[in-house]
Amino acid sequence: MKRNSQTVLNVAFNGIDLRGHVDPARAPMFWDSRVQGLETQALVPIESPEEMRGERGAGAGGVAAAVSRVARVHEYRTLFQRAFGAAGITALTLSRALAAYERSLAVTDTPFDRYMRGDRSAMSDVERRGMEAFDSHGCTLCHSGPMFSDYKLHVLGVPDNAKLGGSDPGAEHRYAFRTPSLRNLASTAPYMHSGLIADLKGAVGFYKSVGGSATQDAPHAIDGRPGAGSPVGRDALDPLLRQVGVDSELDEIVAFLGTLNGPYDRSTPARVPSGLPPGGR
Repeated sequence: MKRNSQTVLNVAFNGIDLRGHVDPARAPMFWDSRVQGLETQALVPIESPEEMRGERGAGAGGVAAAVSRVARVHEYRTLFQRAFGAAGITALTLSRALAAYERSLAVTDTPFDRYMRGDRSAMSDVERRGMEAFDSHGCTLCHSGPMFSDYKLHVLGVPDNAKLGGSDPGAEHRYAFRTPSLRNLASTAPYMHSGLIADLKGAVGFYKSVGGSATQDAPHAIDGRPGAGSPVGRDALDPLLRQVGVDSELDEIVAFLGTLNGPYDRSTPARVPSGLPPGGR
């Protein structure tokens, strides 16, 4: 299913609880939590026709073909032997190498983090009011803990994106999707699993249309556009939404969410062992 990709920033902390405990092998991955652990997740896109055209290759699946291609590069063979010993380049060691890199993409020096460490000047009055509103309006019912996520599946009734083709039934075919982290939202637009919401104010405003303060027979709308309806009726929505009341202080909440952004390494290497030109931005 085609979806708006979740961020890999701070993905090392997927599944972390309120006490700071996390089991890497059981960390939920993807919008529907269909796999657990970064090592497992790392190989799935390689097999995906939509992401890395995994159906290509003569008689070999995506991962098998990737292992073969990497193993043909002498420098990669040397690096993998240095890291994994006699095991060399296999699907397992490839997944471990990819997961190790993903775990390095941690962003921990945000204004919010500095504020929580005792620097009361790290957040403005507006941002602090937004933090209080975020809690009082019910956002923390799901967006809680160090990563602002309970990592559970919820039915929010987010409309499908016609550009992606077809309806996305989500986990368990009931339009349930995992609560995403709210960290570094400035770098991860568009929002929701369908990528239908272009900006952060629209994402916060979505909860005004589905929360407890919304009219029960009103259609779910995105950014006020007509016809952008929910794929499920209100009776199928998560009961927690009845406790969400984002009907005021939207600007303050958006300002607070801005404090969850921080710097991360966006550099591109001058070269890679394959000799291919490095991509990315």
